Amino acid sequence: MSIELNNINIGTLPNDGTGDPLRVAFEKLNTSLAVLSGITPGQPDGSLQFNQGNTFSGSANVVYDYANNVLNLGTSIVPNPGSIVNLGATTSKISALYLSGSGMTVGNVTMVESGSTLSFPRVGSPGVMASARFNNITSDGNITVAGQLNLGNSNFGTATLSTIDTTVNQVIYRTPVATFTTGKFQISTIETGGSNVTQTATVVVSKNSSNLSANYNVFGTVFTGTPLTQYNVAVAYGNVLVMVSPIVNTTMDHVLSYQKDN
Repeated sequence: MSIELNNINIGTLPNDGTGDPLRVAFEKLNTSLAVLSGITPGQPDGSLQFNQGNTFSGSANVVYDYANNVLNLGTSIVPNPGSIVNLGATTSKISALYLSGSGMTVGNVTMVESGSTLSFPRVGSPGVMASARFNNITSDGNITVAGQLNLGNSNFGTATLSTIDTTVNQVIYRTPVATFTTGKFQISTIETGGSNVTQTATVVVSKNSSNLSANYNVFGTVFTGTPLTQYNVAVAYGNVLVMVSPIVNTTMDHVLSYQKDN
């Protein structure tokens, strides 16, 4: 803040007669005091204002509350164009929040945007994604899940496995028997190599109470071309196994869409 005051000329040496007369000196003093009295802040204590024409003005939108040790901001915080401004630091966080040019961190989870997609990696482990919990989810578009979707006691997901020969009971899906009650598996099989021979079927499985076996039924088998495989389900080594026994001695891809209940 720049304030223009009248300086008193005190001369070069004591009593050399080159300074201002006493009356002139006190006139300058009175003028300077009048300027200072006119710039007294008029907003609440702790407010930050700007000075214009030697007069404080502006709204008290930034106020430091000394009693509660709180800085109240009633205005927007906008960085200079082209600047990257950090809010806090990795070692000096604002509560659990750290806002930087690379993302926003809350506790041990970072929110990062890339290609219009939000991801939530864990702090210190960028390849490990954090879990999210919601009471309700509303979507106006598609929901893409990379992995298994858990809804209550039901699990939804997909799996793909290839077979290369007619070996009997090749496992294409397994899940621990202790966490399995019932399941429905939509299996699509295609003969690779561009032959366009396909087979689809739905396999419904229910575990017996002994945890030693399971019952299953195959529904809606549809062929395009010739039959490709048969199906089987068993319990072995603590797992429920969904298996195929290819009929044609060739390479096949088996794609499962499943719902299993714990």
